Amino acid sequence: MGQSQDIVQGSEKSQQFSVLVLCLLKQNQQDTLGFNYSLLNKKLNIFPSFIINPFRIFVNDLDVFQTSQEFSEFVQCVNLESYLKRIVIFIDVSFLEQFNRKYCKIIQSEIYNQISEIFIFDVKINAASQQDYSYIYKYYKNISIFTNKQQCFQKILENCQGQLFNSKVQLNHKSTKVDEGIIQNITNIIEGKIKRLNNHQSESENQFDNFFKEITDQRNTIIQSQATSALQNGRNQLISDRKFNYKIMEQISRYTNCILEQIIVQMTKFQKDFYFCQTCKLYFHKSDFKYNACIFFNGCFKNQSCQNCNYIQASFDNLKILYESQKTCFQIEHCLQYLNQNQMVQSVNDYSQSNLVNNYNHHIILIGKTGVGKTRIFNFLCDGKAALNIQTTQEPMVKKCLNSNLTIMDTPPFELEKNDLIEDGEKIKQKFSNILKQQQVSQIFIIVKYERLPAMKQNMVACLKFLGSFRDKISIIINNNTDHPIIECQNDLKKKFETNRILIFCMKFAQGNLKDDIEEHLQNLKAKLEYLKIDNTDFDINKCKNEQDAMIKKLEKINNQKKEFDDIQQLIKENQHISDQIQHLNQQQQALVEKFNKNSKKVQDYFINMGQQQFNNSSISKSY
Repeated sequence: MGQSQDIVQGSEKSQQFSVLVLCLLKQNQQDTLGFNYSLLNKKLNIFPSFIINPFRIFVNDLDVFQTSQEFSEFVQCVNLESYLKRIVIFIDVSFLEQFNRKYCKIIQSEIYNQISEIFIFDVKINAASQQDYSYIYKYYKNISIFTNKQQCFQKILENCQGQLFNSKVQLNHKSTKVDEGIIQNITNIIEGKIKRLNNHQSESENQFDNFFKEITDQRNTIIQSQATSALQNGRNQLISDRKFNYKIMEQISRYTNCILEQIIVQMTKFQKDFYFCQTCKLYFHKSDFKYNACIFFNGCFKNQSCQNCNYIQASFDNLKILYESQKTCFQIEHCLQYLNQNQMVQSVNDYSQSNLVNNYNHHIILIGKTGVGKTRIFNFLCDGKAALNIQTTQEPMVKKCLNSNLTIMDTPPFELEKNDLIEDGEKIKQKFSNILKQQQVSQIFIIVKYERLPAMKQNMVACLKFLGSFRDKISIIINNNTDHPIIECQNDLKKKFETNRILIFCMKFAQGNLKDDIEEHLQNLKAKLEYLKIDNTDFDINKCKNEQDAMIKKLEKINNQKKEFDDIQQLIKENQHISDQIQHLNQQQQALVEKFNKNSKKVQDYFINMGQQQFNNSSISKSY
């Protein structure tokens, strides 16, 4: 029952809130509070360190804040993910004077005081009056003094779960511009980590909590990277700016989701090794006959098991419910949504100020079969030339469109079914997998050569068959190389193709208009740069590899069964041969027995005759 009750409480869909934890403690006190994964090393941590649903708990050392402006900026970073409901400040009594002199002014304000509570650790007293801390009571109403750290901690948990706080702290921050080099470096770091995660094949459930450590530590480390060389008084601003940059947070979101996917894979793979203690209500994973507490499920603060655990195998359905609850708290969808809306507002403002036709830096991909004129259109848009008899593109090529913010990519022929060899088809899929996932895309344009309608539809369907998952990002360009204008047929073609996303390109009759048509088309679609999600598509190489590995294993199993069947057939043949030999021997034995009996009868007859003769001779002798 305890397990079920915990699940019900954890699965309630409520709004996500944040709790900000600030520490001015000794090292042993941090350990006592259970900050196993804290990064209290004079660096600003802008992602939650722990999750106790529905609260995301952000832990930082007070030493990282030098000014009230820095603290205000950090509060905005916390509020960006979920609404800040409480500020908890841990102070050791030996640091109280330092807090009053330096930090009290930094974090003290009328807004924050309403949601702040201070916990003072003082082992020398059992109770304290207000006069003992008269100075601090001038600024803060909610002050508690504890001698037992664990008691203090338990009270915080109860308050976090049982109360809601009215906060007037509102998100009031614009998205920031960060140097493209830093964005690219962070993107490269994350790409490397995602590649490592996707290639990881764990053979032990011990990796489970390592994934949790990645999601709590590594995200902060990535944002802090390349800011360590900055001066202390400017470092926090650099870190905060990165959290308010949409491109960086989009990459962090990809990394987060990749880790969460690995966690559910790990859960599924080792589901039989997870246990639940009916006494202390904690989850464990079993390894080498030892039970290790699962921090991802229990929360980092709640990790001390009882002395006499009563283990039962954990329900996988309950584990999945807890996983979804933790997943919601670790994802940064609220952050992305805010930054995306903020960017859209900024784009509209920039558009109004600049009088540009289109201020977006769109990136489009041209895809098509061999001979449809894809590379010719690419050269025309980027170089203003459209020569015939162009060599087939073997590798993707990216260029800026002439007199436009468009970035265009030409791709190799989209021939996934034409190849006779499976290996060639897989190589092409790998190539397009890299093309589709490595950068943001506004629109994919399928190039179709103008010819008979059935042939055009066939070529379009041949591409859509593999690109169906990106249907919302796909438009069509019909390349007309004939001497007949077809622009007046555009509406008719839209009806026949059952889509409004059709553009027509004709060198002879509409030269120079394609760029404007594409820009207007993207504007009408309200297209935006996004990373394409290739998970569970034909371009998901990991999925294809897993399916291929599964097929290989299946074939190996079939081959092994066939070998066993062949071995059995061989044994049957050998048994038949032995049976034939036994039958032959039986026949020989029977013939020998018959011969033996025949010879025996002859011998018997001979002796009978001899006896008869002797008897007769004896009778004659007596008569004489």
